[in-house]
Amino acid sequence: MVFDVWPNDILSDGFCNNLFSIKLTKDNDVRDRTAKPLGTIENWKEILEARLDKLLASWSGKDPILIDLMLWSVSGGGKRLRPLLFLSAAKAVGGDPLSFIDAACSFELIHAASLIIDDLPCMDNSGFRRGKPSLHKVTDEAISILTSISLISAAFKILTSCGQSNQDGSHTILRSVRILSTAIGPTGMVGGQYADLVYDSIPLYNDNVKMTLQRKTSALFIAAVEIGSILAGACEEDVLSLKGFAEKIGLAFQIIDDLNDIEQDKESGRKGFNYARKVGSLAAEREARHLIDEGREIIKRFGESGIELLAITNNIKSLIP
Repeated sequence: MVFDVWPNDILSDGFCNNLFSIKLTKDNDVRDRTAKPLGTIENWKEILEARLDKLLASWSGKDPILIDLMLWSVSGGGKRLRPLLFLSAAKAVGGDPLSFIDAACSFELIHAASLIIDDLPCMDNSGFRRGKPSLHKVTDEAISILTSISLISAAFKILTSCGQSNQDGSHTILRSVRILSTAIGPTGMVGGQYADLVYDSIPLYNDNVKMTLQRKTSALFIAAVEIGSILAGACEEDVLSLKGFAEKIGLAFQIIDDLNDIEQDKESGRKGFNYARKVGSLAAEREARHLIDEGREIIKRFGESGIELLAITNNIKSLIP
């Protein structure tokens, strides 16, 4: 079912937020509004947490201390937005999300690797992450960098192990590797961190702002829904729609994060790029809400199959201070 408009009960924040706490069974019918939708987000999060631990623990014979540091960086909570977007995109196009748990985990490893680098004294100089000391406070900067590289390596190993042995499967995995490597490279996440460091000291230009925000967060959001939908066998039209959606909510998420960081930046003296500080809190909030509305509009085409995508969107909206 494709919606021209979201039904009020589905569009409500309350309905979608419930998807973060509902327990599901495999035989539920998503078309029955009284039934619990298959594979909702809280269930997925529990499966992701367990699988992340198992995937990293399977390497424990190699160098247990390094693996422990990798586990330290991945554990401790977090929204798990990127793997959840991956699974939600797979479901939206008719795939079975539980078939792609490992591939989704690779996105959390990439994200965790990026946070290690972000927290370093030469970057954001943050001493805490997710309520515990940042990795460089637990060990040192050199070991932290090596742990980050190890997480990226593990992510690609996991992703390339998810393909089928036939030619079509190999082509899909090769395409996925290209997408992910682009998303985290100089035209993606790494480029966004570079822009974050240099653009605070130059005048505000729209192109620079958009490029910074897109690279910092949207690049990995887009890659998550793109690869998730490709592995699930989506048509190119659906893939393009999901990429457009992820760009919107990725930009919104980064703006909201900047809004929440304003006071913290004042206290810490952090000087990096902050969109809300550049344009003002009210203008930033308006932009975030507009982007969220645009994202909602895009995923109407997926109807009830896109409920999890809508739930994630509403959850991001709830972070607006």
